[in-house]
Amino acid sequence: MSQSKQRDYPRLAKRGFLLGLGLFLVGAGGAIGGTALFGTLPAWSNTLFTDMELLGIVLVCSRRSSSESSCPSSSDNH
Repeated sequence: MSQSKQRDYPRLAKRGFLLGLGLFLVGAGGAIGGTALFGTLPAWSNTLFTDMELLGIVLVCSRRSSSESSCPSSSDNH
C-alpha cells in the first residue's frame, strides 16, 4: 500500500495565483521599463516578457473557481 501526501489545496491555489500575478507584473514591468530605459529592446527580451505576461494570465485564470472567475471563457459567447 502506498501512502499519498496530504496536499493543502487552498495554499497551493494561493501560491499559484501569486506566481501568476508575479509573472504578469514582472513581464509587463520589464517590457514597459525596459523600453523606457533602453529604447528598443532585442527581440528575445520582448518574447520573454510577452511569454511571462501570457503565462501569468493563464495561471491567474486557472487558479480561480469557475463561479468566481472574471477571466473570459468560450461559454461567455452565447
